Amino acid sequence: MSDTTASIGYPPIHTPWGRRDYCESVSGGVFFVGTPSHGGLAVAVDPPLGPDAASIANQSRYSFVREGWAWLEEDCDAPRFAATHGIS
Repeated sequence: MSDTTASIGYPPIHTPWGRRDYCESVSGGVFFVGTPSHGGLAVAVDPPLGPDAASIANQSRYSFVREGWAWLEEDCDAPRFAATHGIS
């Protein structure tokens, strides 16, 4: 099975920042993903956390919503989401 959709529980191998080389689950439906040059949080857009993550991403020029995932940039939007939802 491919990991290109949110329906199987893992973020796609190709992120907005490039091909991921690191992926760690930090909470249900929330993953820290890293690439050789950047990273951030990948949050499945499904409830309960997804709508808030998508809202943050849609208000930012550094984060994205793609392929059923909100991609929150590690320096700008991921900390805001993490603080709101008690993710460290």
